[in-house]
Amino acid sequence: MAKFFKTDIQVTPILNENDKLLATINTLCLLTDFIKLLAEGTDIDLLSPEGKELKEIVNDFVKRISVYFHRYTGDRNIFKLFCKKLSDYMKKLKEPRKEIIHVATLNYDNLLYEEFNNLEIFGKKTLAGEKPNIFGTCLLADGFTRKHDPKSNLIFDINNLEPKQGHVYGYYLHLHGSPLLISEEGQKDIIKLERNKLNEFYSNNKKHFFPHVVLNSYSQKEFNIKASPILRDYMNCFKKAIDESEYITLLGYSGLDDHINEIIKGEIKNKILKIVEYKDPKESPGERLNFWRERFTNFKTENLIRLSCILDYQFE
Repeated sequence: MAKFFKTDIQVTPILNENDKLLATINTLCLLTDFIKLLAEGTDIDLLSPEGKELKEIVNDFVKRISVYFHRYTGDRNIFKLFCKKLSDYMKKLKEPRKEIIHVATLNYDNLLYEEFNNLEIFGKKTLAGEKPNIFGTCLLADGFTRKHDPKSNLIFDINNLEPKQGHVYGYYLHLHGSPLLISEEGQKDIIKLERNKLNEFYSNNKKHFFPHVVLNSYSQKEFNIKASPILRDYMNCFKKAIDESEYITLLGYSGLDDHINEIIKGEIKNKILKIVEYKDPKESPGERLNFWRERFTNFKTENLIRLSCILDYQFE
């Protein structure tokens, strides 16, 4: 049996307010790529200097925004308590009953990821010179391992997401990417940066590397996902996780991502869906219930949990 938790704890409404602007910018980038293809092999110059630089400028913007959100600190103590509760719950399910929890996040921030590392959710830390062997100790896996030694890069391999040698662990999925997940132009490997090297890396590598990040309007996010090998793999794992889970809990999710809703809606039959959201005094329980029932038909009243602080949720 598996349980699934998806987190989307909102830290700012800025991107939501500029949804149409993001859609326009990303459409213009697609058009400039198309125009470049039309002119390929000819002496015709169809783009202005600004048009030629547009995609590079937008890519730099995406890097800056994703790094900004990744640096978000919030109240560390609250997040520590929340992650400890979730970690204890995962251990409680795994040890006696071999049950697993899958965790997915839509956020770029480091709050969950840093605490999960501190709690060794991804496996016990290896000492210098030791060969990494995370699979026997981890509760969650994101598909990244070191191919050679502890000093080599963390490289993504979809096969690392499947349990090895009888070990039991769930998925940890950055469905909308992270500035830590990068690729070099012309290279197939997807590398995960060390957290303490993030600022230095983005300061020194402006053009030849790009992050796997979804920063787009709600209607166009699937374009970013389909363009990224790792995000496509994560989305397929998300479908599998929802399919095999008996319980689904959405924490702080806006409900506005249709590509996420469709996957959940398609697999929700005979499953228990709980939604944990911020208790906004401007909205009544009835209004919120109608909102969710527009997305997930027959959603049960008793499974809508509204809290003043989402991180106070008690796992059970």
